[in-house]
Amino acid sequence: NYGKKDEPVQTKVIVTDIDGNLIDNILVRCEVIGYGSEKNEDQNGLTIFEEIKDEQTLTIVSSNKGAVNIDYTPKLGKALNL
Repeated sequence: NYGKKDEPVQTKVIVTDIDGNLIDNILVRCEVIGYGSEKNEDQNGLTIFEEIKDEQTLTIVSSNKGAVNIDYTPKLGKALNL
């Protein structure tokens, strides 16, 4: 998934059995990990870019009525692993 900094991203999740039937009340845990860089100054006033990581853990319970939404708001832009 791709997201923009501070803009909510919505992902849908389903849990099924081997036959494709939706399963109710299963706890789903998603880890969202974003990588980026932040512009800073060092002690000499020089511009440096420091690597930063945005990690979020999201949990939701599945439904046998359809997909459930997992929403998250990236603290960084660019690529996110979900």
